[in-house]
Amino acid sequence: MIDLGFGLRSNFRLWSILISVCVSNVISGQDSTAFPVLQTELNFHAGKLVKIHGEYPPTDITTLTELNLSWKTRGNKYWQTLYRFPSVGFSLTHAQFGNQDVLGQAIGFVPTMRFEKWKDDTRWSIRAGLGVAYFTKPYNSVSNPENLVIGSPWANMSLLKMEFSKPLFNRFRYNVGLSLMHCSNAHVDVPNIGANLIALHAGISFSNKPELLKDEYAVRKFDGPLKPWSLGLQTIFGIHEFKGTTRPVDGPKYFVYGASVFASKSFKSKRRISVGINYHYYTAYHDYALLQELYQSDEDIKKKSQNLVLYGGYEWSYGRMAFYVQLGINLYNPFLHEMNKVWDLPKSRFINLWTANKIGYKLYAFSQNGTRSGYDHCLNPYLNMAVKTNGGTADFLELGIGVEIGNPRRNALTNY
Repeated sequence: MIDLGFGLRSNFRLWSILISVCVSNVISGQDSTAFPVLQTELNFHAGKLVKIHGEYPPTDITTLTELNLSWKTRGNKYWQTLYRFPSVGFSLTHAQFGNQDVLGQAIGFVPTMRFEKWKDDTRWSIRAGLGVAYFTKPYNSVSNPENLVIGSPWANMSLLKMEFSKPLFNRFRYNVGLSLMHCSNAHVDVPNIGANLIALHAGISFSNKPELLKDEYAVRKFDGPLKPWSLGLQTIFGIHEFKGTTRPVDGPKYFVYGASVFASKSFKSKRRISVGINYHYYTAYHDYALLQELYQSDEDIKKKSQNLVLYGGYEWSYGRMAFYVQLGINLYNPFLHEMNKVWDLPKSRFINLWTANKIGYKLYAFSQNGTRSGYDHCLNPYLNMAVKTNGGTADFLELGIGVEIGNPRRNALTNY
């Protein structure tokens, strides 16, 4: 068994990388030539945590108080025009879970982006964000053994809001809608069942320039063809505890090593599709098989500790930043099939044994949406951060460095 001593500080550093990238993207996306159109919101969410595991602690109503500050983009970055001038900002959150003795509370910081659709003075919007939160009562084998939901003080907090907004008076508006919250630590610490909140929310917002909230500035488009198919290569480095959502606890951290080969293509100027193969080598599989003497030789152990995934990907590009999802099928994962036969709670459905998905962010060296004069970069390096899942359950936290290779020439953008 390998114990590398990763704990609170390591988790905090990993999530800090993502927050820093998101905040820098928010700041760089503003129009420095005009005073920004600001919005401040105070929202109250109330709902129930979804019980997704037999050992989930009992809960009552869960509440989330959210203070959001955002700026309406003005079109100085071309991705802003492609998405019809969304609002970007961040939320400060305070959650009180429906079982204070076991689950406690959480304080979060979540960078967000809102996509808006206006009809007269009515705004329909979707606001999404991914950040970090501090949990006051995580799992502890001595003082809090019942909290199998969150196993570490620091964990991810993701928010998705679907909202309806109307004017109230002067510079104020009221907001009502449906919200979803997800909290987990990407299986870096066990237990990690995860907290999923479905809630209704209501709130009030203030803007310094309400008459400019629904303005759309000069919209640009590409005159030339979109980016052709290009080749991509990426390294994969993962970290997690051994398989399972609740046990074993307080175990060592294991590494996952791998690589990805893929082909990708842009369409509609702001979205990309990809198809590729991910290769993973699990040191956790290797050590467990060696300890339990599951196979005859070290060569068999190394072979069984490997995993191949065929996937299709979809990516939303915001200049140098991109958000993506991958839906994959396990082409080769013999260890997972073997362990399913002996686990206390076997998961033999297709989704558990055969699906392997990812969700994450990429930060590119060059914009994926073009520049004022177009671009012609044969190499576009990027940094990657993602969560790998098996059957909908977090597998490991992934970091990586990649590059796209091709001829991504595009013509300059012009006005409609």
